[in-house]
This record gives sequence, structure tokens and C-alpha cells, in this order.
Amino acid sequence: MNSADLDQLGGAFGEILAACTAVLRPGGTVVVVVRPWRHCGELMDLPTSVISAGYRAGLRPIERNVALLAGIRDGGLVPRPSFFQLGYVRDARARSIPLHVIAHEDVIVFRKPKDSVGEIALPLEGVRAEAEAVVSHWGSTP
Repeated sequence: MNSADLDQLGGAFGEILAACTAVLRPGGTVVVVVRPWRHCGELMDLPTSVISAGYRAGLRPIERNVALLAGIRDGGLVPRPSFFQLGYVRDARARSIPLHVIAHEDVIVFRKPKDSVGEIALPLEGVRAEAEAVVSHWGSTP
């Protein structure tokens, strides 16, 4: 998957979030759990794409939290990466490429503005600038 595929996936999330916006009451919330992944060593930042898609759908991000992929053993955290991430990182390290497994998922909480009348709360021409400001505020996924 490359950045074009990331745009396509972000667009699909946008369709889902727009459908949520249409049936959500003003002030209602939507929670999305999503994680970044690597393709050819490059980090694909799906969480930030989802934030932008939510903004375009008329939702506002109110929280961005981290859910560790870990268990607890003997009072300490034990990493629980996905099978695919673990294999990808092992293969990369065998080729002397220093990578780390992704050890978290982003938990993004959106709220439909209380002043929403229709499906989209803001005119589309203002959405991109506001989404960029939100991404700047919330930061991108490391």
C-alpha cells in the first residue's frame, strides 16, 4: 500500500464518517480506533488521514488517545504487537534495517458540533484549512 492507497482508504473512512454524521445527533460522539503501518519502510499515517476525513465529514476531533498493544505480566508491560508487524520488523532487521514494531493504536474521538443543521457543519471551502490546523494542533503519529 502506498500514499495513493492511503488517500483511498482515507476517502473510505470519510464516507463512513459522513454516514455517521448524517444520523448522529448534535453533540453526539463517534470513536475510531486506527493504527499507522509501514509500507516499504515508510510509515503510513492513517490516524491523521482519519482526523482529516472526520473534519471533512462535519465532525470535530475532541480527543486523540493512545491504546498500548500490551499485556501485563508480573506488574510490568509486555508488548503485544500484531503478528504481521512483528514479522515485518524481524525481516527488516535481518536486512540490517533498524525498525521498531508499532506498539499502539490511536483512539480518536469525534463530536458532531451542536450547531450542526445538516450533514456537514461547515462550508467545504473552510474545511481543509481547519483540518490542517487540527492536524497541526494534535500532531501527526510518530
